[in-house]
Amino acid sequence: MYRTYFWEVISKKMKSNGFEIAWIVQNHYFSPDAKEVIKIPYPKYTHLESSDSKNKSFSFIKSTDRIINYFDGSDSHYTYYHQEFAKALDDIKPDLVIGESTLFHELIIIDICKRSNIPYLHPSSSSYPPKRFSFFQNDSKIPFGGEEKEFDSQEYDTYIDAISNRKIVPEYMQKQPERAKDTAFPKHKSFQDKANRIIAYIKGERFNTPSPLKKLREDKKVQHLLEQWNNISINLSNLPKNKKIILYPLQMQPEANLDVWGNKYRDQAALLQDISKIIPENWILVVKTNPKSKYEMTTALLQVIESKENVYALSASIPMKDIFLVSNLIITVTGTIAIEAVLSNKPLALFGQSVVSNTNGVEQILKYGQLQLMIEKIEKNYFQLISLEDKRKLIHKMFTTSYSGVISDPVSNPKCLNEDNLALVENAFLDILKKLSLYK
Repeated sequence: MYRTYFWEVISKKMKSNGFEIAWIVQNHYFSPDAKEVIKIPYPKYTHLESSDSKNKSFSFIKSTDRIINYFDGSDSHYTYYHQEFAKALDDIKPDLVIGESTLFHELIIIDICKRSNIPYLHPSSSSYPPKRFSFFQNDSKIPFGGEEKEFDSQEYDTYIDAISNRKIVPEYMQKQPERAKDTAFPKHKSFQDKANRIIAYIKGERFNTPSPLKKLREDKKVQHLLEQWNNISINLSNLPKNKKIILYPLQMQPEANLDVWGNKYRDQAALLQDISKIIPENWILVVKTNPKSKYEMTTALLQVIESKENVYALSASIPMKDIFLVSNLIITVTGTIAIEAVLSNKPLALFGQSVVSNTNGVEQILKYGQLQLMIEKIEKNYFQLISLEDKRKLIHKMFTTSYSGVISDPVSNPKCLNEDNLALVENAFLDILKKLSLYK
């Protein structure tokens, strides 16, 4: 929503470079101040119907949809929006579409772009190194483009040390500076921020914005579940002795990182239950909460932990670095911890997409049998970890598939509108457009 204001500034810079910019707006309340705006009318009751079963993409989109997954929503608006977006794209005839790959309307537009061979790119933080972003293709985590970058070995090694020892952390984990009192944008979770969302809901945006009452209900449920987590969680000193430790850090939901890019494994309670069934008796599965716990905290998750003797909830007060150091294996779907694990010589079982895919020290898990074989290799000390040279290549890959700059919104990070950052993002766009033969 608030990121619209960031993109509005970027669009003006791109217009000054000679490009035509058009907007498709689903949430009317967060609309840019621009002439070339197509606001898709909110569907009327007569527009709502069961989603088109012939459109296979709807099944995937439905599985990612936070309104359906967390707020008892439906997909009855999908066909209407698909038709309206198709008309809008046909009118605009874009050479490139820029958007996110998070919400239902973005995924519908991605589906249309795929069918029409229109490039769709999602600019998003690349986590490491900080203050960089990548252009991910469609609804994947496959980057397009990147800066040409060459370091000497010492510079690569500096980054390896900084990431593996947590001397640097991703931008979204960093504490943001104090906001100016006269800022035009409300503070996150402030009265004005909540009012903006409620007003958008009242005016008709019911398809990504949940009912305030339902959201309040779900947020209270999360708080209750966190209290239960604290009651059953333990400290490191209370973990069983002489057991090898598998660490699974919970990924926050809803979030595209897991719900879209790691969709097959978005049910984390089911994933943990499946893992618990196949690990040897001398191994335990330790689950760490996300610092910003949200709707991944479920009754089913707590039931798995309480019913499985080899699964343990770790106290939220324990720093990640403490459990990370004593772990023998890290498991994640698409979490940032994948990069930290590989560069720290921790064996990594990866279920989803990551920049570390196809790297030594990583087992890409397609079947649970692979995880069992990986554990056997670790026990016999012949699981192949990453070499220093391959670590340097990984750092090189992280730079050359990303660009300098911060993609954010002025509510979360006011500095994103600083001129120096805007110039970096503008230059990245110009480079992407050159690579697409849309700019000389």
